[in-house]
Amino acid sequence: MPFVNLIINFHGAKALRSFREYNEIAFHTLVELLLPRENCLSEMRLVKDFKKNTVRYGFIDVFVCDHYGFKSVVLELKCFSMLGLYNGKMGAWKEGMIDWESLKNLNDELKTEPEDVLMGRNYMYYSKDDRKYKLSTVRNIIDDGLKQIRGYINIASKGEFRQNKIGIWDERIEIEDGDGFLGGYLIVSLGSGRILTRTINFKKINYRFLVKK
Repeated sequence: MPFVNLIINFHGAKALRSFREYNEIAFHTLVELLLPRENCLSEMRLVKDFKKNTVRYGFIDVFVCDHYGFKSVVLELKCFSMLGLYNGKMGAWKEGMIDWESLKNLNDELKTEPEDVLMGRNYMYYSKDDRKYKLSTVRNIIDDGLKQIRGYINIASKGEFRQNKIGIWDERIEIEDGDGFLGGYLIVSLGSGRILTRTINFKKINYRFLVKK
């Protein structure tokens, strides 16, 4: 996947210490910078549910469409911080930064580790909902990401939001009736030199999407 190589090349130019707390916001910003701005939207708003005048929203990380609106892509981004991976390995959250040598060793492991081993790694993160640090695995978080992106693709495939239904509700996108295709990619960053991807196959839909100029 050529786009993955662009990300890895950019990561390779960064100082290793910048990956200690490299997070999804920073990764999201990088991905946006590498994409053509005229054809993509950040945080495109969806209506996930509409009941009794209560709306539940969802937001696609990055939505990309071609110049003709014929083919569109949903990108879901996940970033595992080195600090979260290190503390997951230790089994407890340790305040402060990991030392440079430990950071380098972990980063080197991530570059070459077999994917099945990598997926079984523990990851520690702070849960805002539970107000505490929680332990999960790389596999569980990726599986949750796949579930999320499939849900978003299903919603976007319905076209524009209508009352009591689900769909896209974002003034930055133009939605036209017509044959189109919609698919997605989950892109996962781990350290400076490892990117995992998962593909959601493209399916035919009854809409075309164009970014408003």
